[in-house]
Amino acid sequence: MKRENEDHLFKWVDEALLEEIRMVEEKCKLVAQDVNALRMEVMGTMKVHNINFKKMEDAISNKIMKTVGLASVILCSIVWLWGRV
Repeated sequence: MKRENEDHLFKWVDEALLEEIRMVEEKCKLVAQDVNALRMEVMGTMKVHNINFKKMEDAISNKIMKTVGLASVILCSIVWLWGRV
């Protein structure tokens, strides 16, 4: 036995589910866009940090080289002076 409203009820549920699916799809698209935007922002930040890290590394390397050079000059001077005594 079939009721008159039964087909209408199932159509309504189907339509409601389709609407929900469409809403979820739109939300997923927005989340995907947000994730992509965040990924691009993080990549940009990482590039800036890598550049800054390289600059700091170069600065530290230069300071170390200057310190080693100065220490070498002082050591050579001490050895030279010690040999003269």
